[in-house]
Amino acid sequence: MPFFRSLLILLALIAPAFSQDGPRDAVIAQNAAQAFGLYLDGVLKSGGEPNFTKPPADDLFRHIFDVAALNALPPAKAGDISWLLQWGAAVDQSYRRIILYGLQPGQPVDQLVMRRNMSEYEDQCAAALSFLIRFEARQATTLTLFLDQLPAEQRTPTRAAGLQQARSGSAQTISGAITAIGFASRSRLTNTKDAKISTRTGLSP
Repeated sequence: MPFFRSLLILLALIAPAFSQDGPRDAVIAQNAAQAFGLYLDGVLKSGGEPNFTKPPADDLFRHIFDVAALNALPPAKAGDISWLLQWGAAVDQSYRRIILYGLQPGQPVDQLVMRRNMSEYEDQCAAALSFLIRFEARQATTLTLFLDQLPAEQRTPTRAAGLQQARSGSAQTISGAITAIGFASRSRLTNTKDAKISTRTGLSP
Protein backbone atom coordinates (compact mmCIF):
# COMPACT_ATOMS: atom_id res chain seq x y z
CA MET A 1 0.00 0.00 0.00
CA PRO A 2 2.11 2.96 -1.26
CA PHE A 3 -0.27 5.52 0.27
CA PHE A 4 0.14 4.14 3.78
CA ARG A 5 3.92 3.79 3.39
CA SER A 6 4.19 7.41 2.27
CA LEU A 7 2.03 8.63 5.14
CA LEU A 8 3.99 6.66 7.73
CA ILE A 9 7.27 8.10 6.40
CA LEU A 10 5.80 11.60 6.61
CA LEU A 11 4.56 11.03 10.17
CA ALA A 12 7.96 9.69 11.19
CA LEU A 13 9.67 12.80 9.81
CA ILE A 14 7.36 15.37 11.35
CA ALA A 15 6.61 13.76 14.71
CA PRO A 16 9.95 14.68 16.39
CA ALA A 17 9.64 18.28 15.24
CA PHE A 18 6.10 18.42 16.58
CA SER A 19 6.91 17.13 20.07
CA GLN A 20 5.50 19.22 22.93
CA ASP A 21 3.30 21.02 20.41
CA GLY A 22 -0.40 20.33 20.93
CA PRO A 23 -1.75 21.80 17.66
CA ARG A 24 0.72 19.79 15.60
CA ASP A 25 0.13 16.62 17.61
CA ALA A 26 -3.56 17.09 16.87
CA VAL A 27 -2.87 17.41 13.13
CA ILE A 28 -0.78 14.21 13.22
CA ALA A 29 -3.59 12.38 15.05
CA GLN A 30 -6.19 13.68 12.61
CA ASN A 31 -4.20 12.59 9.55
CA ALA A 32 -3.45 9.22 11.10
CA ALA A 33 -7.13 8.73 11.94
CA GLN A 34 -8.10 9.35 8.33
CA ALA A 35 -5.58 6.78 7.11
CA PHE A 36 -6.66 4.40 9.88
CA GLY A 37 -10.24 4.61 8.65
CA LEU A 38 -9.17 3.90 5.07
CA TYR A 39 -7.18 0.89 6.26
CA LEU A 40 -10.18 -0.53 8.13
CA ASP A 41 -12.44 0.11 5.14
CA GLY A 42 -10.07 -1.84 2.92
CA VAL A 43 -9.79 -4.76 5.32
CA LEU A 44 -13.56 -4.90 5.81
CA LYS A 45 -14.14 -4.83 2.05
CA SER A 46 -11.73 -7.73 1.59
CA GLY A 47 -13.57 -9.75 4.24
CA GLY A 48 -10.51 -9.95 6.48
CA GLU A 49 -9.66 -8.97 10.03
CA PRO A 50 -7.47 -5.99 10.97
CA ASN A 51 -4.05 -6.65 12.46
CA PHE A 52 -3.24 -3.87 14.89
CA THR A 53 0.19 -5.31 15.71
CA LYS A 54 1.69 -4.76 12.24
CA PRO A 55 2.10 -1.81 9.86
CA PRO A 56 0.32 0.24 8.84
CA ALA A 57 -2.24 -0.14 11.62
CA ASP A 58 0.17 -0.23 14.58
CA ASP A 59 1.93 3.00 13.60
CA LEU A 60 -1.31 4.80 12.79
CA PHE A 61 -2.82 3.68 16.10
CA ARG A 62 0.23 4.95 17.99
CA HIS A 63 -0.02 8.40 16.38
CA ILE A 64 -3.72 8.69 17.26
CA PHE A 65 -3.50 7.46 20.86
CA ASP A 66 -0.09 8.98 21.57
CA VAL A 67 0.25 8.98 25.36
CA ALA A 68 3.92 10.01 25.18
CA ALA A 69 3.11 13.11 23.12
CA LEU A 70 0.22 13.99 25.43
CA ASN A 71 2.38 13.63 28.54
CA ALA A 72 5.14 15.76 26.99
CA LEU A 73 2.86 18.76 26.52
CA PRO A 74 3.28 21.87 28.68
CA PRO A 75 0.60 22.65 31.28
CA ALA A 76 -2.90 23.16 29.93
CA LYS A 77 -4.01 26.63 28.84
CA ALA A 78 -7.41 28.11 28.07
CA GLY A 79 -6.43 28.54 24.42
CA ASP A 80 -5.89 24.80 23.92
CA ILE A 81 -9.57 24.10 23.31
CA SER A 82 -9.56 24.17 19.50
CA TRP A 83 -6.76 21.66 18.96
CA LEU A 84 -7.98 19.45 21.82
CA LEU A 85 -11.33 19.19 20.05
CA GLN A 86 -9.52 18.29 16.82
CA TRP A 87 -7.45 15.58 18.51
CA GLY A 88 -10.46 14.35 20.48
CA ALA A 89 -12.49 13.93 17.29
CA ALA A 90 -9.72 11.78 15.79
CA VAL A 91 -9.59 9.65 18.95
CA ASP A 92 -13.36 9.21 19.14
CA GLN A 93 -13.65 8.32 15.45
CA SER A 94 -10.85 5.75 15.62
CA TYR A 95 -12.02 4.13 18.86
CA ARG A 96 -15.50 3.72 17.45
CA ARG A 97 -14.12 2.18 14.28
CA ILE A 98 -12.33 -0.46 16.37
CA ILE A 99 -15.20 -1.44 18.66
CA LEU A 100 -17.77 -1.36 15.85
CA TYR A 101 -15.62 -3.07 13.23
CA GLY A 102 -17.70 -5.29 10.97
CA LEU A 103 -20.75 -3.04 10.89
CA GLN A 104 -21.59 -1.31 7.65
CA PRO A 105 -22.16 2.48 7.60
CA GLY A 106 -25.66 3.26 8.77
CA GLN A 107 -26.14 -0.02 10.64
CA PRO A 108 -27.39 0.31 14.22
CA VAL A 109 -24.96 -0.47 17.03
CA ASP A 110 -24.84 -4.21 17.68
CA GLN A 111 -23.88 -5.01 21.29
CA LEU A 112 -22.70 -8.50 20.36
CA VAL A 113 -20.40 -7.13 17.67
CA MET A 114 -19.07 -4.49 20.06
CA ARG A 115 -18.36 -7.01 22.81
CA ARG A 116 -16.73 -9.38 20.37
CA ASN A 117 -14.42 -6.62 19.13
CA MET A 118 -13.58 -5.48 22.66
CA SER A 119 -12.57 -9.04 23.45
CA GLU A 120 -10.73 -9.65 20.18
CA TYR A 121 -8.91 -6.30 20.28
CA GLU A 122 -8.67 -6.01 24.05
CA ASP A 123 -5.07 -4.72 24.04
CA GLN A 124 -5.92 -1.87 21.66
CA CYS A 125 -9.10 -0.99 23.58
CA ALA A 126 -7.13 -0.90 26.84
CA ALA A 127 -4.45 1.32 25.30
CA ALA A 128 -7.10 3.63 23.86
CA LEU A 129 -8.83 3.81 27.25
CA SER A 130 -5.54 4.63 28.98
CA PHE A 131 -5.04 7.51 26.56
CA LEU A 132 -8.66 8.62 26.87
CA ILE A 133 -8.51 8.92 30.65
CA ARG A 134 -5.47 11.22 30.43
CA PHE A 135 -6.90 13.15 27.50
CA GLU A 136 -10.26 13.76 29.15
CA ALA A 137 -8.52 14.97 32.32
CA ARG A 138 -6.55 17.53 30.33
CA GLN A 139 -9.63 18.57 28.40
CA ALA A 140 -11.62 19.10 31.61
CA THR A 141 -8.81 21.28 33.00
CA THR A 142 -8.69 23.28 29.79
CA LEU A 143 -12.45 23.85 29.78
CA THR A 144 -12.30 25.07 33.39
CA LEU A 145 -9.44 27.46 32.57
CA PHE A 146 -11.36 28.73 29.56
CA LEU A 147 -14.43 29.48 31.62
CA ASP A 148 -12.41 31.08 34.42
CA GLN A 149 -10.63 33.50 32.09
CA LEU A 150 -13.86 34.84 30.61
CA PRO A 151 -15.14 38.24 31.79
CA ALA A 152 -17.85 37.93 34.42
CA GLU A 153 -20.58 38.95 31.96
CA GLN A 154 -19.61 36.08 29.64
CA ARG A 155 -19.70 33.38 32.33
CA THR A 156 -23.28 32.57 31.56
CA PRO A 157 -25.31 29.73 33.07
CA THR A 158 -25.44 28.20 29.59
CA ARG A 159 -21.65 28.00 29.39
CA ALA A 160 -21.41 26.64 32.92
CA ALA A 161 -24.02 24.00 32.07
CA GLY A 162 -22.08 23.12 28.92
CA LEU A 163 -18.92 22.61 30.97
CA GLN A 164 -20.76 20.37 33.41
CA GLN A 165 -22.28 18.41 30.53
CA ALA A 166 -18.86 17.92 28.95
CA ARG A 167 -17.46 16.63 32.25
CA SER A 168 -20.40 14.26 32.72
CA GLY A 169 -20.09 13.03 29.15
CA SER A 170 -16.40 12.29 29.60
CA ALA A 171 -17.05 10.39 32.81
CA GLN A 172 -19.80 8.34 31.17
CA THR A 173 -17.60 7.54 28.18
CA ILE A 174 -14.78 6.27 30.39
CA SER A 175 -17.13 4.38 32.71
CA GLY A 176 -18.91 2.73 29.79
CA ALA A 177 -15.65 1.69 28.16
CA ILE A 178 -14.29 0.20 31.41
CA THR A 179 -17.53 -1.74 31.95
CA ALA A 180 -17.58 -3.07 28.39
CA ILE A 181 -13.92 -4.11 28.44
CA GLY A 182 -14.44 -5.80 31.80
CA PHE A 183 -17.42 -7.71 30.44
CA ALA A 184 -15.45 -8.76 27.36
CA SER A 185 -12.56 -9.94 29.54
CA ARG A 186 -14.86 -12.01 31.76
CA SER A 187 -16.52 -13.54 28.72
CA ARG A 188 -13.18 -14.50 27.23
CA LEU A 189 -12.04 -16.07 30.51
CA THR A 190 -15.29 -18.02 30.74
CA ASN A 191 -14.95 -19.25 27.17
CA THR A 192 -11.35 -20.27 27.78
CA LYS A 193 -12.31 -22.15 30.96
CA ASP A 194 -15.16 -23.92 29.16
CA ALA A 195 -12.85 -24.89 26.32
CA LYS A 196 -10.33 -26.39 28.75
CA ILE A 197 -13.06 -28.36 30.51
CA SER A 198 -14.32 -29.60 27.16
CA THR A 199 -10.81 -30.68 26.16
CA ARG A 200 -10.27 -32.60 29.39
CA THR A 201 -13.67 -34.29 29.45
CA GLY A 202 -14.42 -34.61 25.79
CA LEU A 203 -17.79 -32.95 26.42
CA SER A 204 -19.19 -29.86 24.81
CA PRO A 205 -19.36 -26.85 27.16
